[in-house]
Amino acid sequence: MERLGVGIIGCGAVAEEYVKAFMKDKRSQIRALVSANRADAERYRDRYDLDCAIETDAEKMLRRKDVNIVVVTTPHNLHTKYAVAAAEAGKHIIIEKPVAITLEDLRKQQQAVKKAGVKTLVGFVLHWNPLLMTIDRLISEGIFGNIFMVEVDYMHRIWMTIEEKWYASKEQSGTAILTGGCHAIDALRWFARSGLIERDDVREMRALGAPPNRTAASRWMIS
Repeated sequence: MERLGVGIIGCGAVAEEYVKAFMKDKRSQIRALVSANRADAERYRDRYDLDCAIETDAEKMLRRKDVNIVVVTTPHNLHTKYAVAAAEAGKHIIIEKPVAITLEDLRKQQQAVKKAGVKTLVGFVLHWNPLLMTIDRLISEGIFGNIFMVEVDYMHRIWMTIEEKWYASKEQSGTAILTGGCHAIDALRWFARSGLIERDDVREMRALGAPPNRTAASRWMIS
């Protein structure tokens, strides 16, 4: 079976999870790592013994015929730049959440993807979380009866797990909702999907902050 070639743009902490995932899938092979800091890409190549190219220029990777899928794991404000370029190069795209930090950028991605006819996926990993998958199954089986309200609480310790300082920059990462709270919104929309409950407009939205030595939380409700 011919493997699908993968190119990853951005080699920060999140990119490592994509490296591990593609290594476990026999249908794919990582063929290029792109990072403005060459040492970051070399770190993952060496750590996982990858037989892949190292690039500091994404355009060089996008011209490769053996790359079918492009993963964008750059700072959030750069997602649109590389997602659009990947679409124009005819590559299928995985975009780390949030897909964009402005509506204008989101529309640019949509237009580029539609024009190119490529497939895209946004990295909302909770859809593969065993707990949430179990909740989804129980909802589908009617175990909870007549559901009239859904609430999702999302706890974030991002400063304890991510080394990149750009996460603290509103210009690069966007709001706290886009950086972490979008997971809660995604889960809420998933569980409150049409056909299972009578859905109305969101009645309450709340985001809570905390000092650096404590956990921040976001709460989203629909009723």
